[in-house]
Order: sequence, then structure tokens, then C-alpha cells
Amino acid sequence: MKLRLNNKILIGISCVVFGGLTYLNNSLGLNFDIKELLGAALIIYGIPSVYLSLNGEKRSELFISTVLFFIGIVLIVKSMFALVDTNGLVFSSILFIGGAAFFMLFVDNLKEKVFLIVSVVLLVLGFVSTNIFRQIGIINAANNVAHLLENFLPAILIVLGAVVFAVRRK
Repeated sequence: MKLRLNNKILIGISCVVFGGLTYLNNSLGLNFDIKELLGAALIIYGIPSVYLSLNGEKRSELFISTVLFFIGIVLIVKSMFALVDTNGLVFSSILFIGGAAFFMLFVDNLKEKVFLIVSVVLLVLGFVSTNIFRQIGIINAANNVAHLLENFLPAILIVLGAVVFAVRRK
């Protein structure tokens, strides 16, 4: 019997790795931060999922897998290195991750130049945000909006879940 790798198997493997590493971390007293473990699980999910989604007309899976992979990278980098100023990290990371995800969509379908244009714009904005936006103060404003949304996130998720549940097929 040949095992065919798909996203359900990848999610299962990632959950087992995350749960196992969390258990080992708690029971053996290892010094791993939970963000490092979650980042490792996202990377373990992201790499094969991006590979499986390429050239398969699965653009949404490719986009989401790329985003999750880079979120895992950001989580690991943020927890492993003592970054002096992390105020602009979230805003810049969103721009860079979005640019990378659109670039992967362009790699998947080279005829769609709009993906390349959006990718280049987001990557340039990410670069500019690390250098110029910080001096102007846009980074602090974006972080304030992000913290405001963080307070309302549970309510947004509850409403979104209720809407999805209400409009499902019976």
C-alpha cells in the first residue's frame, strides 16, 4: 500500500510533532519557547505542502502554505535572537510574507504577471518599512491598530464561526 502525501497527512504530522515536542519540553524541562515549537511545526507543514501545491492548480493551498511557512520562520527568528527593536517586525513581516506568497503564486503560473507585480510592490514596501517608515512613525500607528485588533479577535472569530455555521449546507 502506497502512502499518498496530502494536506491532511501533513497537518497530522505537524500536530504530532508540535504535541510531541511540547510534551518533551514540559516533561524533560527543555528550554524551548512555545513559539519556537509552533514555528517548527509550521515549517514542517509548510515545506512539503508548498511542494505538493505547486503545479497542481491549488493556488489557495499554495498561498496559505507559503504564509504559514514564513510565519514559522518569523516565530523561530523572533524567539531565538535577541532583537533590540521589534516594533516594526510584525508590520514588515506581513509585507515580506505577502510578497513571498504572491511570488510563489507567480512561480506556479508564470503567465500571471499581476502576481509578480504585487509581489514586487509588497517586497519593496517591506524593505521601505524597515528603513523609512520607522522614521516617519507609520510603524507605531500600524502596531497600535494591530494591538487594537488583537483585543477584538476573539469576538471576530466567534462571529465568523457563527456565520460559517449558519450558512453551511445541510
